[in-house]
Amino acid sequence: AYRTSIRTPTGATPFSLVYGSEAVLPLEVQIPSLRVSLREFVSDEDYRQNRLAQLELLDERRLNALDHHQVYLERVK
Repeated sequence: AYRTSIRTPTGATPFSLVYGSEAVLPLEVQIPSLRVSLREFVSDEDYRQNRLAQLELLDERRLNALDHHQVYLERVK
């Protein structure tokens, strides 16, 4: 699908740039993946700290995507 395919200009999926993580399919929630099941056994404080770290990484990923996009635009000129 479009939202889960890595785009050449950004080097990331549109979904991950908006939400900060890869999409979790409904099937993964019904049959828990390691990522989903690990989240269920984390304390609230650890979850908050982990989420803040993920948000900081999201900013970094967005800046990297912008850099990739600018390099891509220079290449196609």
